[in-house]
Amino acid sequence: MRALTLERGPVAELTIIVCDVCAKPAEERITFRVRGRSLQKDLCREHIGELVTGARAVKRGRPPTFGGREAPESKRRGGPLGRKRPKQARPKRAAPVAPASTQ
Repeated sequence: MRALTLERGPVAELTIIVCDVCAKPAEERITFRVRGRSLQKDLCREHIGELVTGARAVKRGRPPTFGGREAPESKRRGGPLGRKRPKQARPKRAAPVAPASTQ
């Protein structure tokens, strides 16, 4: 028996990403978080439209807490804020002089 060999060299592969819902070619991969877990889905144009309907933009800043949990306690424990060096005294300003009236 003879062993089969490929004499042409390496063969290219094509990967087609399909929608996780309907198996049509995917347009985008989305990443979202649910219960603290990051998840990804590949979606076609139709399912992206369904997902975006009724969605809102993310607000900047710290996210609100849910379920009655309190905000985590700060790790900072007192002490002076800002500068470590003592402030130097500013020179005092002279009192404003009223203009002399001419009569």
